[in-house]
Amino acid sequence: MEEKYYYLMALFDEKTNNYFHLLKSYIDLPANPSSIFLPHLTLGAYMKVDEDELCHWIEGQCKKLHQVVLNFNHLGLFALKVLFIAPQPSTELVQMHQLIHERYDNDYGEIGYNYTIQSNNWVPHVTLLMDDKEKILNALPILNEKFTPFKGNIVSLALYEYHTLREIKKYDLRLI
Repeated sequence: MEEKYYYLMALFDEKTNNYFHLLKSYIDLPANPSSIFLPHLTLGAYMKVDEDELCHWIEGQCKKLHQVVLNFNHLGLFALKVLFIAPQPSTELVQMHQLIHERYDNDYGEIGYNYTIQSNNWVPHVTLLMDDKEKILNALPILNEKFTPFKGNIVSLALYEYHTLREIKKYDLRLI
């Protein structure tokens, strides 16, 4: 049986989602359909955890959180394989990430080390395109021309089981 793994994602309001979809529409090709996930920031990835306990933990932490406004101000690349838009890592976003990782920071298995506090390597970002070098390099000037900094709101968190792409639970955040 294949090991289950989970991703915790920060989700945005409809206006922010629509802007990300617009930007993706400029670069999507038939061979590269949009992600099945809504635009999101990945906060954590976990393996070898009890799903019910993880849900309970996240729910408790979400009671301490509120919606976060982000300033998406730059494009980025991961090794010419991933093209993304990233926000200014505001104090509120960093605190959200730290609060989520007060527990389970060691339960990342083979998949989530870069999302942990201990890695000191988390790069909050929204992936627009994951592909080969040629497609990334073709998309970059298009996106560079179309992109202007904007504000977006994190309004909820959602936990997904990755292989099944099943949304386990969505956690709405309090208004600011």
